[in-house]
Amino acid sequence: MTDGPKESASILTRVGHAGWEDHRHFGCSVFSELLGFESYTGLMALAVTGRRLPPEQCCVLDDIACVLTVADPRIWPPKAIRVASSYGSLSSSLAVGCFFLESRVLGPWTSGFAAKFLEDIASEAVLAAGEIERIRNSIASVLNERGRLIGFGVPFRRRDERLEALRRSIELRGRHKLPYWQLFEIVADIVGELSGLAPNIGIGVAAACLDLGFEPEEISPLVISLNLNVLIANAVEGCNEEAACLRRMPDARIEYLGKRNRTSPRSNRSQPGRE
Repeated sequence: MTDGPKESASILTRVGHAGWEDHRHFGCSVFSELLGFESYTGLMALAVTGRRLPPEQCCVLDDIACVLTVADPRIWPPKAIRVASSYGSLSSSLAVGCFFLESRVLGPWTSGFAAKFLEDIASEAVLAAGEIERIRNSIASVLNERGRLIGFGVPFRRRDERLEALRRSIELRGRHKLPYWQLFEIVADIVGELSGLAPNIGIGVAAACLDLGFEPEEISPLVISLNLNVLIANAVEGCNEEAACLRRMPDARIEYLGKRNRTSPRSNRSQPGRE
């Protein structure tokens, strides 16, 4: 005896719908509302947030994408992509690169964490002259607890040239007086005084995106989408090379320190002089 027909599961989506003469994307007509009017970065913002940005805000995302274009295959995550793509698989190498991008230490994913930090600071203090000491005390408390802050520290050099480029762009667009960018500059000065650490691109991107109205949890996937050109460039070139040197270390570079290989009794009997 059965309980009767069961209702089929339904998936609710606002992402898109394929039609006969046109398609819908977040409620917009692809051919009459998006085609000819929306930029690629605008589509990425729409994919993450479900809302369209005005062109002048999309230009800020274009600037961020440009300053993040560091495709040197010697650094992570492009290095991980080169190793994976040396096997000739474009899709799997891109998957490897996206995996590394989610690291808190490496890659654009850090901007979301930096944005949350700026939001927390903003909620604790108003940006007035009398509140700067409260911001300083809050930052000192975080440094004493964690030892470091996400968005600060530049490996092997005194300053992050990508952040300097973004600063110039933000100033040229007249966005340097917006609330989160101002807060970022105040925080950068305080952290420099307390720890000697310079800000890196992660917290600069976080401030710029917060001023665009993005939530911290939206910023990480957004910035990853803006960095796909770096991944694709290395994946395509790596697949074309299929460099064997990336798939196996030279034997001369490897020293085995484990136990000796064991052989079976049959193998010993087949080789005279071995027991």
